[in-house]
Amino acid sequence: MKGKRITCRWTAGVIFLLLPQLFLSAQNTNPARKAARALELLESGFPRQKVFIHTDKGEYIAGETLWLKAYLVDATTHLLSDFSNTLMLEMYNTSGEAVASHLLKLENGTAHASVPLLDSLPEGNYLIRSYTNWMRNFGEEGFFEKEIFVHNPSEENFIKRRSIRRNRSFNRELAEIREQYQFAVFPEGGRLIAGSEGRVAFKAADQLGAGVQASGRIINGRGQEILAFETSHKGMGVFSILPLPDMEYQALVTFPDGSEMRVPVPVATQGYAMRVDPEETHLDVRILSNLNHQAMGIPPEVYLVAHVRGQAHFIGGGPLENGRFETRIPLAGFPDGICQLTLFDANERPVAARSCFIHANGLVAPHLEATFTPLRNNSLGGHMELLAEWPEAPSEGGSYSLVVLGAGEPFPDLLAHIGSSLLLTSELETPVEEPRAYFSGENGPDNERLDLLMLTQAWKKYDWEKLFEGKIPEVQYGLADKLSVRGKVNASSSRQQTGEVLVSMSVGQDSRDQLSTTTDERGNFVFSGLDYTGTFTAEFIAGRDHSGRSLEVELVSRPLPDIDYPLSLRTRSREVLSRGADWSRVSKPRITLSERTGRTDVPDRQSSIYGEPDQVIYMEDIREDYSSLLGVIRGRVVGLTETPSGFMLRGPSSIRSSTEPLYVIDGVIVHPSNFLHLSPREVERIEVLKGPKTAIFGVRGGNGVLIAYTRTSLAGSRFSHTYTLYGYHEPDGFYASKISTEEYLDNGVAYTHYWNPSLRADEAGRVRLRFPVNELSAHTRIIIQGLDHEGRITFQEIRLKN
Repeated sequence: MKGKRITCRWTAGVIFLLLPQLFLSAQNTNPARKAARALELLESGFPRQKVFIHTDKGEYIAGETLWLKAYLVDATTHLLSDFSNTLMLEMYNTSGEAVASHLLKLENGTAHASVPLLDSLPEGNYLIRSYTNWMRNFGEEGFFEKEIFVHNPSEENFIKRRSIRRNRSFNRELAEIREQYQFAVFPEGGRLIAGSEGRVAFKAADQLGAGVQASGRIINGRGQEILAFETSHKGMGVFSILPLPDMEYQALVTFPDGSEMRVPVPVATQGYAMRVDPEETHLDVRILSNLNHQAMGIPPEVYLVAHVRGQAHFIGGGPLENGRFETRIPLAGFPDGICQLTLFDANERPVAARSCFIHANGLVAPHLEATFTPLRNNSLGGHMELLAEWPEAPSEGGSYSLVVLGAGEPFPDLLAHIGSSLLLTSELETPVEEPRAYFSGENGPDNERLDLLMLTQAWKKYDWEKLFEGKIPEVQYGLADKLSVRGKVNASSSRQQTGEVLVSMSVGQDSRDQLSTTTDERGNFVFSGLDYTGTFTAEFIAGRDHSGRSLEVELVSRPLPDIDYPLSLRTRSREVLSRGADWSRVSKPRITLSERTGRTDVPDRQSSIYGEPDQVIYMEDIREDYSSLLGVIRGRVVGLTETPSGFMLRGPSSIRSSTEPLYVIDGVIVHPSNFLHLSPREVERIEVLKGPKTAIFGVRGGNGVLIAYTRTSLAGSRFSHTYTLYGYHEPDGFYASKISTEEYLDNGVAYTHYWNPSLRADEAGRVRLRFPVNELSAHTRIIIQGLDHEGRITFQEIRLKN
């Protein structure tokens, strides 16, 4: 997989270099073909990614564990992506403060995690968001986001008055937002043109985007009522109108509380209008124009491109005849998802656009069966046996996650799932209310309501002018290739730059790794390509610079910024608005992120920054009085022999190469004379490295290494810098929550009976599982979802009433 990833990066780099030339070679093609080529080059050279996070549920009780499975896919193909190997996972409270942060190590595009929810976590809404470093190039609107709710029944017993005031203020603001209405009209294709009948979709909603029932009338400039309308689904609806030239129109809307609003219905004097009628096997497209092309000097041709997930699947066009052009787009070969149709005129200007939803292969829905066998001794609990069977065996490399939930009340409907996320909401700029509802019809997706949704949603647009000019987004963030540790070396007693200095890092986890690098002129350094899980310690030592100054090592990390918490359709009011009967004045446990912490140590007599040396000579053990280290090492360094040109420690490595060992003082490589003539009174010890242990110095250490530690450096408080660092998240194996069943029932929260983030089907497309269940709930919900190796989406659930 590593070789494949390197190939992808190289290809992307070549495409970045060739983009302007490729666009110049496409200048003579029609605009639709030019747009298709631009999309192809953009998606190849600047590939997009999508993330989906499957959490075991949407509501929790403080003190339990949130279980999740992450899927990273290529945005165009929906294949599990190996383009990145590190995924950021963050959780924020409604104040926009980060309360959890983890790095997930992706393997074949997936990872799973267990996030403990502290029992001191305040009750309320929390936002989970996830992204790769590469996705930051596209802006935060492309990050995966999911809102959860955490109950804390004991918070009322330690909540502070200012928190109560904050909760009440939050509830008031949320209620005010929900009581404020908005109304918008969406002419099909982007505009109405005078003299041509067109369809206009509309939506009435509160300020969070939740649809509301509304009715209204279209009034012309003379105050005459043209037509009446009312919402049909989630505040949405559609009407048709034939606007007259030089006439203005307004929508007079009445909301549920009786309030009214006037909204203009814009009509263009001249232009292009688009009408699309989606059918099961094709799209019927009709283009209307009232332009006088001859008088304007514009050829009367139009060009149409239909693209799904950034990939063109249809190119067409032709001349307008009597201001009209019609075509039929066959849908064979189109993938599932949102199809964007863009219309260009002969001057390469996008003049109309329309989105449609394509239902091609559909979601794969395996057959699910579950049986419960109680224990025989009349005690609660038993075993559940589960069978999942795919219609056809999934391709090799498929990955799925499974959760079994129990609850005392019926489960709410219409949870979002991997299909609604990858195919629908990830492609839209505005929120969708109950997205799963559009995929829950008896015969598959509800195509009529999906098309209404397409008419009323803003789609993610391309800047065609920039693409035609060969301009691509600037790559500011590269691939996070495993873990990196960044830092800077500073002089402890001077502001002058250190120049290039050797920095050593000793990492202790399962074993001790010795790494070294050289800073740039400003003292910056980075250790990259690290692969550590959980907590580990790292000791950093910087050698002296050429001025002999003592140096400090400071690590640099990217702090999680506070965010503007996005209130959404799922945002709930806070419930703790007063102190409980058992309230007492206790210090609430503080909730903080696990941050990198460091301490500065003076190494003891046995410490070494380069691992365990082959030999150590301590000056305090030497009784003789020597004027330089030359006399100290003679006869004391095992294997050291004197030659006419100097010393030899490991034997001749080459007839022509020098046999002189490498000399180091306090981490700085020095000339042999500087080392050999150093006064022993200034030295605390000498270390000798031979064999494989010299690898930290690269080729330069091939003849062995002699290292001197001066007493001056040891006396300084910044000789050694030890940090506790956090590597990749290490998930726990699933275990049942210890919170009592009654507490779940009292708070209306589902209980996770079983969680499996690594479900795989056998060659016949079956999965058989047997697992213990502590207590069978009145209602059980079983959900399975994931992707196979060909990008096909799986989702299925069953509900059992016991």
